[in-house]
Amino acid sequence: MSTPAVEVIDSFLGELRTVSTTGGGTALSTTRALVFIPRGTHWFSVTPRNLVTGAEVAQVGFCPWGTVLVAVSGGDAADALRDDSVNAQDGDAATDITLSLLATLADGGRIYVGSSRRFRGIYCDVDAANGTAATILVEYWANNRWVDASATDGTASGGATFAIDGAITWTVPAAWGAGKLNAMLNLNPRDTRDHAQRNMYWMRISVSAAMDAATTLNSLVLLQRSANLTELIDGQTFTMRQPDVDGHEGTSAVEVFVDAGTGNLVVNAAARKEFLSD
Repeated sequence: MSTPAVEVIDSFLGELRTVSTTGGGTALSTTRALVFIPRGTHWFSVTPRNLVTGAEVAQVGFCPWGTVLVAVSGGDAADALRDDSVNAQDGDAATDITLSLLATLADGGRIYVGSSRRFRGIYCDVDAANGTAATILVEYWANNRWVDASATDGTASGGATFAIDGAITWTVPAAWGAGKLNAMLNLNPRDTRDHAQRNMYWMRISVSAAMDAATTLNSLVLLQRSANLTELIDGQTFTMRQPDVDGHEGTSAVEVFVDAGTGNLVVNAAARKEFLSD
């Protein structure tokens, strides 16, 4: 008689709870869903269930935590860079990333997105849509300069970027190098903020025309480097530890969809410290 496989975690888990969006698990379809992993999480598990109408597997991606800095104007001046990392990845529709009147690159507007791991894109949940005709430029850091990543903009509609929910994606560049943003921008090397002290892979996003005054995002989530996501069958549980309970080096959200039909994904998380949001 075989013994079921059991994972024993030799650590204090603290509060253990579900973070699925609904009871019984987040509803799945062939369209991407995101389940946010709260800050403070030390360990989490994902289990697909109820896969029906032709669904064979749930395809699951683990979104790396990202540092998100926004300068609506003011350029690379240290005091112009607003840290929206938590607002971008807390899964709370009440905390927005404000892109109101985000200026062109020449006029000092830019968004920096960085992570300890390379990533293939970002997914934006648009709250208040931009209606001004504009395109985006996404650049990566290589050989001490910014290089066009030739990104595909899934947030564009009617000629306006950041107009609809969608993913901005690119082919991950082989030459993409990591570094400290302050060193790249020749800012204060004694700055103790995270983007100044951590080596990360950075993308710079800019727009060709200033955004509408009301433009906001509910969330901005990084997509894992490989588009070949983990495939889990019905009832199969996958567990993962978070190496940094404050977010860095860990997973900010689970990206998931089914190959066909519908299903659910149950996500449970445990924290060493109190969750910052419910």
